[in-house]
Amino acid sequence: MYGDSGYDRYLEFQYQHSGDFHEALFRAIALADDQNLARLEKGFPQEVHAHMAWTQFGVAPFVAGVTAGHPLLKQVLDEHGADLAVRLALSQKMTPP
Repeated sequence: MYGDSGYDRYLEFQYQHSGDFHEALFRAIALADDQNLARLEKGFPQEVHAHMAWTQFGVAPFVAGVTAGHPLLKQVLDEHGADLAVRLALSQKMTPP
């Protein structure tokens, strides 16, 4: 949709804007055990790291990997903006440099 990073694709997956391939990929990543996750990471390192950032570390660290100006960041702000860490992370990303 917007950027080319695994973080962008994961954000698009979170907000139902991804295609069938990435939807299936992120569902597989979510279901993978440690051994299969390591295998998936070899082929899709950014996507695995994005999933881990969102699910294990939270939205604020995840946002750091998203391309600045991504249009779905507005939705992240709307849903998670009560969190100061998220607002600070988004302040760097809402408009491209």
